[in-house]
Amino acid sequence: MSTQFWIKILRVYNYEITYIIEKLTGMTQSSGIFTFPSTGIYQVSATGTVYGGLDIDFFHFDISTTTDNSNYTSSQETDNHTHNGFFGQATGIIFFDVENTTTHKVKFRIYHSNSGVVAGSTNKMATFFKFIRLGDTWWIIYKEH
Repeated sequence: MSTQFWIKILRVYNYEITYIIEKLTGMTQSSGIFTFPSTGIYQVSATGTVYGGLDIDFFHFDISTTTDNSNYTSSQETDNHTHNGFFGQATGIIFFDVENTTTHKVKFRIYHSNSGVVAGSTNKMATFFKFIRLGDTWWIIYKEH
């Protein structure tokens, strides 16, 4: 049985993001770095919503992971655009094998051009992250014939 964790952005101001963790059973966040509650295979999805300003806004949404608690690698990148008075949305999904909860972590980044604003709300899921633990880490051993 999978375990789900929802992370919803409440407010974005000057790139400072306030998170709320719903259905909390161990997923934690500190300074934008998310720590997993247990080892296993996780599906991590992220949706970013940007409200367009006066010009066409291009935005880039990134899911980055680390396996050494230091060096982050972009695991998934998504791009989209929006313009004056319209919303644009981008979603990315990765599968992450968390072998060690001390070293295996994830963070998210969203960049946009011009005067767009990252959307956040207490009433609906505008920009959010979802973590689903799919099961235990497993290994396949190949035997040469």
